[in-house]
Amino acid sequence: MMNLIRSDLYRILRGKGVYITFAVILLLNILLVFVMNSVVNVAFEVVDHVDPTAIVQVEEALAEAFGDEFDMQNAWPNTVWGILEMLTGSSNSIMYFLIPLMVFVSTEMFDCGAVKNSLVRGMSRVKLYLSKLFLSCIFAAAALLFYIFTGMAMALLLGGMGTPASVTPWMDLFQTLTFQYIILIGVVCAGTFFAMTIRRTGAFVGVFVAYFMISQIVFSLVSVIRSDFYWLMNLDPSLAIQRLGGVVNIGSVIPPMGISDYMMVYSITAFYIIVPTIAGIALFRKAEIK
Repeated sequence: MMNLIRSDLYRILRGKGVYITFAVILLLNILLVFVMNSVVNVAFEVVDHVDPTAIVQVEEALAEAFGDEFDMQNAWPNTVWGILEMLTGSSNSIMYFLIPLMVFVSTEMFDCGAVKNSLVRGMSRVKLYLSKLFLSCIFAAAALLFYIFTGMAMALLLGGMGTPASVTPWMDLFQTLTFQYIILIGVVCAGTFFAMTIRRTGAFVGVFVAYFMISQIVFSLVSVIRSDFYWLMNLDPSLAIQRLGGVVNIGSVIPPMGISDYMMVYSITAFYIIVPTIAGIALFRKAEIK
């Protein structure tokens, strides 16, 4: 199985598609950071023009609350620590960057007929399925880390490090990314199930987008209409990743995640990991490969 993973990795890295995908992620980060930097600069100019003492008053209030070393400008979202919550909160966008990556890993071999060569050489269908799943998980981790750290690098160049919101910022970042990656593994397992059972790129993309986007829209709307139903956001992988990043909690009536929320999120994630994988392997073993 490791030989197949290395072979697929070599094939994918020789192509242009994976680099184009990561280039789009980088462009998204550049746009996000530059927009936030522009917003912050304009905000300071407007406040300074309207009331030059307003910023000083706010800084004094924050210094009294958080300590004399608190620097309000360093906490604005054009700095590394200022933009980090926005990056982790929007990292659910990685779900949709997984689509081309999973096409390169899984469905391309059906489109070009390469899967027959692997099966003719005696490759076990179970090992073939698991190799695609494992490689997709690797790309999911790479995409998530690339998204977060390129965004932090851009913010560092424009606004500096800034002031972290906690005393253990790196540990908090590691914990958040770990929790989010576990959910992405569930998404990858569901995506691999779709890819290996549908076995056509166009149909796979349509089913993947429809399945996850519809659930995201439905649960979002219900949570907005009925704020006491906010727990429904835990049922959707995209919204759960967003809640883990913290952005949803800002300026809303939705409370921070508690123990019951975590239990619900990871129960759903366990379902996404176990059920599609077992069902996918069972169906792929019996599938007629044309």
